[in-house]
Amino acid sequence: MMLTAKREQEIAGVALGHVDGDGLGTVDHLAVAATVRGRGLGRELLSALESGARRLGVRQLTLGSIEGAVGFYQRCGYQGRLLLQFAPPARRDEIAPLFADFALLETQWQGIPQLWVQTPEVDSTLTNRVTGRDGVHAQWVMDKDLNPSAADAPRSSG
Repeated sequence: MMLTAKREQEIAGVALGHVDGDGLGTVDHLAVAATVRGRGLGRELLSALESGARRLGVRQLTLGSIEGAVGFYQRCGYQGRLLLQFAPPARRDEIAPLFADFALLETQWQGIPQLWVQTPEVDSTLTNRVTGRDGVHAQWVMDKDLNPSAADAPRSSG
């Protein structure tokens, strides 16, 4: 799904996402022109993408966020998990002790070793633990449940 927003005949923002299957989807890109940021356009595009994803049967959306946009996604209802990926010379077993105060999940994606740091909330200082280490990429992965449980849904009176 691709959405665009125009302001004064120019593209001011885009959102691109896809369905992964099994009720999962990914927001691939969300971008808003610098000249119109802070006016709600990004939130509108993301909301429209979420609505379209729901219509396609998606129950959860995931995206990778740049550090500066994590707060935006949190305000839009997304929760973050810290993902560390490794390329030589970095090794997962050398970095894991830096996060010994958290539960860790080791995975691989397309042959790339990964370490998921299970944090109760986004803490931007955690990425400082690996800043400057060659071969370590840290990124916040944001998730949103598009179908909150019935207990979380607003109740109608009637």
